[in-house]
Amino acid sequence: MTESRRPVVYSPEQGTWLSFHGIPSRIVANGDETDGNYCVSVGTSLPGGQAPPHSHPFAEGFWILSGKMQFTAGNESLELEEGGYLHLDGGVAHFPRNLSDTETELITFCFPSGFEAFQKEVSVEVPDGNGPFPKAPEGTEQRMKEIGPKYGIDLDPAPEEFEKPPSIRVQSPGEGATIGVVGDVYRFLVTGADTEGQYALWHATIYPQGGPPPHRHSREEEFFYVLSGEVMIYDDGEGLLAKPGTAVNLPKGTRHWFKNESTEPAEMLILVAPAGLEDMFWETGKPWETAKGAPGPPPAEEIAKLKEIAPRYGITLG
Repeated sequence: MTESRRPVVYSPEQGTWLSFHGIPSRIVANGDETDGNYCVSVGTSLPGGQAPPHSHPFAEGFWILSGKMQFTAGNESLELEEGGYLHLDGGVAHFPRNLSDTETELITFCFPSGFEAFQKEVSVEVPDGNGPFPKAPEGTEQRMKEIGPKYGIDLDPAPEEFEKPPSIRVQSPGEGATIGVVGDVYRFLVTGADTEGQYALWHATIYPQGGPPPHRHSREEEFFYVLSGEVMIYDDGEGLLAKPGTAVNLPKGTRHWFKNESTEPAEMLILVAPAGLEDMFWETGKPWETAKGAPGPPPAEEIAKLKEIAPRYGITLG
């Protein structure tokens, strides 16, 4: 049963470390941890690095942690800098490349899971994450092409695939519809309307003493990635201090919550799969301008509204 699974936490040093066609990568969400809804890896693209052109039936998203990256998707090319997000629907031929003279760190999300198994099969595992991360051995790209179809990955897309307008969603740094809810600020990168209901993802600013009350999800898996600051994450009352680089996978059915117990704001990415929970926040909160800072403690009417509508979204509070 899904409810029997427990939260899985990866500290910044933990995860499955790989040299993925020469790219240092850390897998922080596997399909068996997410009920097959998604997988997540954190990778470092070296200057001049490029993935081979490819396409696959699953959706994919990229968040730039540092540096900048150029993406070619269909007949479009775009550059994303730190804090930018790109969502690609399944079937879009694409490839990323680092045209800068510095390393770029990025998070890759795939919906549903499965890509992590491909990564493991074609990579060299680096047990402790300290390196060295070997370069891709000769013949790696050909091996990837041979193994790719097993995972629905085509590493030799037809040239005309790069003549088609791509189905993508791009959010530049700081962009996205923003609301103030339960004392925090959520900036939406994609919602279910953008992802055919597969997932929603938002950037959250958690102010001191901010965070939601204890609750359980009955519908969606949840994922956190701490970007800055510190957040206490509670699993049924057992607390964990999550620092930048910490990834948390929360199965549906677990009683959890998080709180910023420091004196400085914290930032994190929050993902739910499938989508839908974002509508509860829109119904509860209010549009907010980031420049305003903290919304302050939620008013009594907001708490009352949350308690009223939460069951409609499969959320049990308390």
